[in-house]
Amino acid sequence: MDNRAVREEQEARLKELRAERDEAAVQKALADITECVRTKKGNLLALAVKAAGLRASLGEISDACEAVVGRYKAIIRTISGVYSSETKNDSDFQRACELAEKFAKKEGRQPHHDRQDGPGRTATAVPKS
Repeated sequence: MDNRAVREEQEARLKELRAERDEAAVQKALADITECVRTKKGNLLALAVKAAGLRASLGEISDACEAVVGRYKAIIRTISGVYSSETKNDSDFQRACELAEKFAKKEGRQPHHDRQDGPGRTATAVPKS
């Protein structure tokens, strides 16, 4: 997929959309959204749906909200050692740690595995003997 071509196509569609819409009505709808967020009065969802119906883009609707509340920034907290207290006396775990350390010294990287179960991940099929 050519990302540049996709972006150019999207920009062309947005330009066409903006040329064909009632700009004054869209700007009024976006101002109403900003006012609703600022005062916490009114139905924000209904205002967003109205703005979308007038052909405001999702980015413009988001910007109208961000003008008051800013953009959400997730705080990522990494926790280490969660399982070590439970497994520190487990001989199989200790052996796995030793093997991982040996692998890291030999290969110059930590080991990883392909089997990951969960949403959006593929599980490697393991044949049963």
